[in-house]
Amino acid sequence: MDYKDAKIYLELCNFHSITKTAQKVGLTQSAVTQRLQKLEREFGMQLVIRERGQKFVEPTNYGARLLPIIQQWVDLYESANSLKDETAKVPIKLACTDSIGSYLLPQFFFQYAQRHKEVSLSIHTSHSWEIFDALEEGSIDIGLTNRESSLFHEQLQITPVYREPYVLLTSPKNHEEYSGGPVQTKKLDVERELFFDITPSFTQWRKSWWEDKRPFLQMSFAQILPPMLIDTPYWAILPLSIARFFAAQYSLEYHRLSDEPERRICSIVTHSRYRTYKSEQKEGFVRALTDFFHAMEANG
Repeated sequence: MDYKDAKIYLELCNFHSITKTAQKVGLTQSAVTQRLQKLEREFGMQLVIRERGQKFVEPTNYGARLLPIIQQWVDLYESANSLKDETAKVPIKLACTDSIGSYLLPQFFFQYAQRHKEVSLSIHTSHSWEIFDALEEGSIDIGLTNRESSLFHEQLQITPVYREPYVLLTSPKNHEEYSGGPVQTKKLDVERELFFDITPSFTQWRKSWWEDKRPFLQMSFAQILPPMLIDTPYWAILPLSIARFFAAQYSLEYHRLSDEPERRICSIVTHSRYRTYKSEQKEGFVRALTDFFHAMEANG
């Protein structure tokens, strides 16, 4: 497989357009098509679906299955080629759920990158099931998820390293209502709830309290919450890290719960079999991340 052909295929799967891919790599559309056809002849299979007059292209089932393998091949090729440069960095690709990456770890990521100039850290956000699939395919090195197990990914090592409590986040205008000790969950008015659907265990906990009573609003991403909570009677139950972040950025405050949900889990996920040239760097990153979580838990 030719390196340039492989790179063009990756760009094509990224842009879903021969025109944009040609512009990106500095070739004509005809040249891109010829290189794609060469790659298809090499594998003996059609890799993308393209029809005359069709603006976008999509990988075939075979092409989609081949994509992470080609990505690994390109990564290895570039890493091997970079050995000629003594200053070359070892790439570490990490994927995490948004709630972990955005609210728990920005400081850790930044400080780690500053301390470890030999590593090129690439961070992406994904759903937990996408992280599991990417690790099995080998397209990422390390995952961070809110799950502590997976029935369908036997080759993955999932290690819970941090458990954080949930708290109630609301406006200071409601301080008198919720002050004076932990908030009693049974007294909360569910009609004022902004429900952030973060993990199955939290959803189950909510159902155990309010059965089928619907919240005022339900959402799957936390960024939308602050404008709805500022100077309003509404409330949301969130992991402590998210509540702290919002309380520091906005006019909001959080309160402990008397009957809190099962603590939100943060797990480090790796593949149990993959051993590559960057195993030392991956293991070092996992150790540093584990130490960070343990220190955070010890400090409350």
